[in-house]
Amino acid sequence: MKIQKNKKQQDKGFTLVELMVVVIIISVLASLALPAYTGYTRKAKITEGLLLAAPIKMAVTEYALDQNTPNIQNASNAAIGVGTPTELGGKMVDSITVESNGTLQIVYKEQLGTLLFVPTYDQNQGRVSWQCSYPTGSPIATYAPKDCTAQ
Repeated sequence: MKIQKNKKQQDKGFTLVELMVVVIIISVLASLALPAYTGYTRKAKITEGLLLAAPIKMAVTEYALDQNTPNIQNASNAAIGVGTPTELGGKMVDSITVESNGTLQIVYKEQLGTLLFVPTYDQNQGRVSWQCSYPTGSPIATYAPKDCTAQ
């Protein structure tokens, strides 16, 4: 009887092999999940810049409609009445600059890259359309919105 009692006490717990199998399974799952998680976080960082740029795009659109010329001229952060480029930044956005032709340049932190929004003013329709682009070879290419193109 005593021998059986000792054997029951030894059967409690997991063997080293069982623990190693669990560790290997968790490692494989983590190695598959980490790249996906990284991609999702980068897309969220890019989205912050798009959200911060939306009211500035509206201000440039109003500026273009006020000028009523085919080419937007003399635009700047000060001319359209928004803050300085760094004031417009956010947690993941370093700066948003309005260039003289109305183009918005969104510069991201953490070496994500730069997005450009180029306005096109249609006098006949009385509206401004925007074309999104990024520099060729930029790390932002993978995570940029689908309608953005490389320059």
